[in-house]
Amino acid sequence: MLVATNRISERHVVHYAPIERAAADLRVALSASHLWLEEHLTGDPRVSLERDVWGQLDHADALARALLQGNEGGGGLPANEALSDPLLRQRVEDVRTLLGRFRRLTRTRLERPATSGVGSAIDQRYDDVFRRLMVRVEDLESSIGSRMFEGRQRANVLFAFILISWLLLLALTMATLHHRENQQRKAEEALDSSEAQLRQAQKLEAVGQLAGGLAHDVNNYLATINAQCGLVKVLHADQPGIASLMDEVIATVGKTTSLLQRLLAFSRRQPVNRQVLDLNLVTAELGSMMRRLLSDDVELRIVAAPDLWPVEADPSQLEQVLVNLLVNAREAMPQGGRVTVETRNADVGSAAARKAGVGPGQYAVLTVRDEGSGIDEEVQEKIFDPFFSTKERGAHSGLGLATVYGIVQQSGGFLHLDSEVGKGTTFQVYLPRTHRQPEEREEPQRAAVSALRHRGRVLVVEDNADLRRVCTAVLAAVGHEVESAADGSEGLRRMDESTEPYDVVITDLVMPGSSGRAVAEHALGLSERTRVVLVSGFRDHVLVEELVASERVRYLDKPFSPDRLLATLDELLSAAAAPPGAVGTGQAG
Repeated sequence: MLVATNRISERHVVHYAPIERAAADLRVALSASHLWLEEHLTGDPRVSLERDVWGQLDHADALARALLQGNEGGGGLPANEALSDPLLRQRVEDVRTLLGRFRRLTRTRLERPATSGVGSAIDQRYDDVFRRLMVRVEDLESSIGSRMFEGRQRANVLFAFILISWLLLLALTMATLHHRENQQRKAEEALDSSEAQLRQAQKLEAVGQLAGGLAHDVNNYLATINAQCGLVKVLHADQPGIASLMDEVIATVGKTTSLLQRLLAFSRRQPVNRQVLDLNLVTAELGSMMRRLLSDDVELRIVAAPDLWPVEADPSQLEQVLVNLLVNAREAMPQGGRVTVETRNADVGSAAARKAGVGPGQYAVLTVRDEGSGIDEEVQEKIFDPFFSTKERGAHSGLGLATVYGIVQQSGGFLHLDSEVGKGTTFQVYLPRTHRQPEEREEPQRAAVSALRHRGRVLVVEDNADLRRVCTAVLAAVGHEVESAADGSEGLRRMDESTEPYDVVITDLVMPGSSGRAVAEHALGLSERTRVVLVSGFRDHVLVEELVASERVRYLDKPFSPDRLLATLDELLSAAAAPPGAVGTGQAG
């Protein structure tokens, strides 16, 4: 089956592969020129302007010209013909236009070094043009990748079955390996080693960009898997065992999503999702994971204070704080010992609050105490600095405690460190009390087809072909009248050409052409009847808070389950059908 899939897509791959390589080489040449120019301006004598700066820019220009003119452009492309795709040609033209501005700014910086240093107006324009140029190149690469993907569309159904079978096998394997502690420890060590190499090679911002791009693409794939499983459950509800098998796959997707959220929390690229939390409940839920983080000879003791005050924080970020502090404690006790995780209430007076840079008042305190080697005073002054580490170079990034410090500050709290060499270390995390109460956790909704009260006319706007197709199938299977659009521009056109407004428009936020925000605003403006569901796998730089505040709009994070999608649509359609004054104000998160 895989051979058949490859044969279907071979023609497209052969055509577009050299073009894709040329676009990648173009991005590398631009990055290299930018790097060498910065090195030259800092006085590095090893940089050759002719070879390293202008040579890379000339190479980039030749590649762009070759993409438009074929081999006549002189870029070394193996293809004989120029690009015939109008969209790709326009993207290359945009790259060439920005490349011309980038070359002029490069020359200006070299000719006027006295006024073009770091932070100057010229430097800021130079960096702005470079960033926009890299975005255009990435858009070009993405478009080329989309063209290559079109050749595989005929094999999507076959590939989906193969993928689901593989995930089922993986889930069974993971269940078997769950109790094999030695193999799990080796896997964690390998993962830690890989992450350390990645953090050593790139600074925090680069990791953030990687995490953001990864989350967006992987969440699209995971959302497709979730939707496929939901569709199988709907179509084969009468067959025993099918629903439980699909639920196992969905549970595995949930674990993968949790890993992505941790990566985003580490790189500070994840939007803050503050919730009212009980620290006692958080530590209790993380108890088993915390014990796995520690060595066999390290005892974990959890002391929960009664009547602990609630706090407002992002649960995934708070988990990252606990993990980093526990890892720090474990490494401070190579011979074993005891780690105590304790919660308590505290009143912080004016003097202590002023020293910490926060306001006085009531705080809930999370304490992590070890019996390790302790930290001397000189190291304590630098321990929260980024990239500072007392461990061997290459083994640690020095970002763990810096991340803890940043998360606590972002939550409105502060950290207190108390350590004595030879006697151990205590980290106290102070988080301001909130007078709101934690919401009761509800079981995930199971939106059975028979429970749906309202069906309507739905438009699905999604640039990921797999996810668009399977969402359309799920909605159609439960009785909705469904149409779809491959991007924002097509979605706008369908709404304008429709003889009557859609009841619900489901749109991705990040798409080529018109954005999901533009689609949502257009849909809301066309008719008071229309409701909107915004979906996204990564919402870092897309500001939609004022849209989500509307009673006619809901937001879903990818990957979402088919049950949640159906329940959200039913909620919106129920609200639309309710008489005036009867509509609730609840928002889907």
